[in-house]
Amino acid sequence: MIADGMGGHACGDLASKMACQGLTTIFDDCTADFESKQYAQRLEELIFSVDSRLRQHAITHPDCTDMGTTLSALLISGNSVITAHVGDSRIYRLRGDHLTQLTTDHSFVQEMIDEGELTPEAAINHPLRSVLTRAVGTQEPLEEVEIRIVDAAIGDRFLLSSDGLHDMVSFKEIARTLKNEIDPQQSAEQLLNAALRNGGRDNVTTISIHLSSPEPNEK
Repeated sequence: MIADGMGGHACGDLASKMACQGLTTIFDDCTADFESKQYAQRLEELIFSVDSRLRQHAITHPDCTDMGTTLSALLISGNSVITAHVGDSRIYRLRGDHLTQLTTDHSFVQEMIDEGELTPEAAINHPLRSVLTRAVGTQEPLEEVEIRIVDAAIGDRFLLSSDGLHDMVSFKEIARTLKNEIDPQQSAEQLLNAALRNGGRDNVTTISIHLSSPEPNEK
């Protein structure tokens, strides 16, 4: 999972920490026969719970008014991948040569792109590019969590990243790095370094996951 505390908002670092801690309880009451839809439902419930907890914390701690965070989580269950997403961090899947963004940016500029009022190229430097339309926390209760269930296959490579990456590194470069780097740790570090080389306007977090066949004698 990745949680990126909202810049310019008090206690954003605390909001992201509380969000991640809230999701770590997902396996506490899950059974071995849980199916993908059950995991998806549980993830959704936990994110709504975190949203409520952050809002309650802000009420009792006025210095944390409007604390909020993005939150993007990926869970692998059997042959399925479940994603739960709020905000403008992203989850990608590379399959073969094809990179797919599995999440939608919940941002003002993305809405403008969807409505044909703004091109993706112009959105990169738009003054409102960091304005979110959906976040975990803040004074407005969260109305919807973006949930998606997709198939998983040996060879798939997944990337979770904060907006500090995709604001600095192009879609093509992300795809090329995920494809060329055999080791997931190296691919994450290469992308981090690319963001820093290109200006690094924001903090950058990357998590790379490669699905490979188990070695002999592994279970």
